[in-house]
Amino acid sequence: MPENCAALIDALTNCRKSKGITQEQLAEATGIPRPAIARFETKKHMPMLSTLIKVAEALDCDLTITPRKTAL
Repeated sequence: MPENCAALIDALTNCRKSKGITQEQLAEATGIPRPAIARFETKKHMPMLSTLIKVAEALDCDLTITPRKTAL
């Protein structure tokens, strides 16, 4: 799994946990089966962008894209 995708999943997982939301509650809020949430949180499956958007919306989080800092 690409490092930037893993970091995004970690951020969403940390957000879920900090809000005290269980995987089951997240599954109910998103319509995504709980085993699918468990698989991407453990990085056994790379979720589609639409899945990440559903999860972020259910957690009241934003997904953002920022430019990389590159040396000239």
